[in-house]
Amino acid sequence: MNINKSPIKRLSKDTKAVQSSHKMDFPIKVLQIGEGNFLRGFFDWMIHECNKQGHFKGSIAVTQPRPAGKGKIEEVKRQDGLYTLMLRGFHQGKKVEHTEIISVFSKIIDPYEEWMEFLALSENPELEFVVSNTTEAGIKYQPIPLEEGKPMESFPGKLTAFFVSSLSAFQRGCEKGTDHASM
Repeated sequence: MNINKSPIKRLSKDTKAVQSSHKMDFPIKVLQIGEGNFLRGFFDWMIHECNKQGHFKGSIAVTQPRPAGKGKIEEVKRQDGLYTLMLRGFHQGKKVEHTEIISVFSKIIDPYEEWMEFLALSENPELEFVVSNTTEAGIKYQPIPLEEGKPMESFPGKLTAFFVSSLSAFQRGCEKGTDHASM
């Protein structure tokens, strides 16, 4: 079923279930390149669980890996970064079915429309992790030169531009960069 034509109400920060859930304003500690079901159903859910238990206290900035993925990132934006996760299976021999609203995305970026905002994340001193589920097809080498202000289409190009921007920020004396410069 196409969710856009469904009578189901779209999630937003105004949804009562979200307001009463464990939604907390945490700093961005993770850059996630990819917005697919695997990352949302496993990695993001684990971050959500760690936040609920007070272990991580961080949020995720999510970005799409390819220009072709525009529809998915726009859907995530329309739902304020929220989505419903349904867990089904067996636990200790008993059938389990659990539904929960996941609320770990604090920033949703389309790097092909918001390239400078994507690069600005590289200056975040609280950022600790970069995660992706990019396959070998997404890691394909493309000899495209870096042009200031122009987004990189390939995963390696995007990640390289991100780290070059981060290194440049650290060399300018950003908080985290000065700590690493003395190592």
